[in-house]
Amino acid sequence: MFRLIFLIAILKLAVLPVTLTGQNYNALKTEVDKLVYLDAAVDFERSPAFIIGVIWGDSIFYLPYGSTDPDTSLLPTSQQQFEIGELSHLFATELFMLQLENDQLQPESTLGEVLDSTESTVQLQQLLRHKSGFPRYFEGFGERETDPNDPFAHVSSDDLLNLLPNYLSSQEETYQFSNLNFGLLALALERVSQSSYAQLLNNYIIEPLNLKHTGFNQVDSLMVTGFDKAKRPAAPWEWSGLSPAVGLKSSVEDLCTFFQYLMKQDRFSILAEQATETGIRKNTRISWGWHVLQQKRYYPIFLQTGVTSGYRAYVALVPQTQTAVVVLSNSTYGLGGIGFMTLRMLNNYWKR
Repeated sequence: MFRLIFLIAILKLAVLPVTLTGQNYNALKTEVDKLVYLDAAVDFERSPAFIIGVIWGDSIFYLPYGSTDPDTSLLPTSQQQFEIGELSHLFATELFMLQLENDQLQPESTLGEVLDSTESTVQLQQLLRHKSGFPRYFEGFGERETDPNDPFAHVSSDDLLNLLPNYLSSQEETYQFSNLNFGLLALALERVSQSSYAQLLNNYIIEPLNLKHTGFNQVDSLMVTGFDKAKRPAAPWEWSGLSPAVGLKSSVEDLCTFFQYLMKQDRFSILAEQATETGIRKNTRISWGWHVLQQKRYYPIFLQTGVTSGYRAYVALVPQTQTAVVVLSNSTYGLGGIGFMTLRMLNNYWKR
C-alpha cells in the first residue's frame, strides 16, 4: 500500500461540516478539475467513481467525480459509504490516545502486562509504529484462506493471540507494516476497558462526533459498489479478528469530520513527537498510526492510505495550516496522487 506514498516525490464540533456553495466552492472546484482532468488525466474506466473531501480551516468541501452506476451518471455523494481499509488504523490510534489521556494505558505498556495471557514484552507503541516484529501475515495464514476473494474471513482474535509466543520481544529497530499490529492493539484496548472494540469506537468517537455513516456494517442503500481490476463488482470482505485494522466503512463526510476534530484537538503535535525513522526513505517517518512525510522547506505532511478488494482510500493533511484532503474511490487503482496534488495546491497556490 505504501508504493503510492513513495512514488509521490516530495465532532461533534462547534463548527460542523457544511456543504459550501458560491465563490469559494467554485474556485476550488475549478482548480481541482484541472488536476483531475489535465494534470492527472484520471482514467474513469479504471476508477469509475471517487469523491474528494477538502478541509480548509473551519470549512469543508466535497467534490464528486465519475458515476457510482455504470448505466447512469450518478455522482457519489458525501454521505455514501466506502470501505476504507487501513484508514481504520487512525481510529484505533485515537482510541489509544484517549485511553492514554485517561491513564488507562501507556505507550510502554506491554502486551504481556495488558493481556495477561502472554509473556510478550512487545510494547503498544511498537504496535502503533509497525516496529513490533510481527510479520505481514502469520505462519499458516493460507490454511485459513477458504476463499481467495475473502482471504481474512477466518482470522480470529485467538489466531492473533496464538502469534505471541513466537514474538516475545522486539528491539524496535525494523519497520515492517502489518495489520496484525492493530488487531492486537484492539485486543489490548478491549482488555483494559472491558468493552468490545465496536463499543469503544461507538462510545468515544462515532457518537460524540455524530459519525452517522461509519462502522463495521455497511448500509446497503448508502454503500458504493466497489470494482476489482477486472472491472467486476467486488464482494465485501469479512475481516473477523482483523476488523479493527482494516474493516471500517465510512463516508467522506464522516472522515472529514473526524480529521478536522483531530486537528482541532492538536493531536498532531503529539504524533509529530512520536515519529521515528522507517529506514525506507530519509524523509518518510512513522508515528502512531500515521506516516509522516518530512519536507525541507515546509511543514510535515501526515498521511495514510487504505486498500481493500474494490476500494481505495487516502488522507493527507498539514496540521499547521489546518488543511486536509480525503479521497475515496470504488476501485483498486489508487488516486492518492490527486489527493497529494490537491493538498499541495491548497498550501502553495490557492490564496487563503
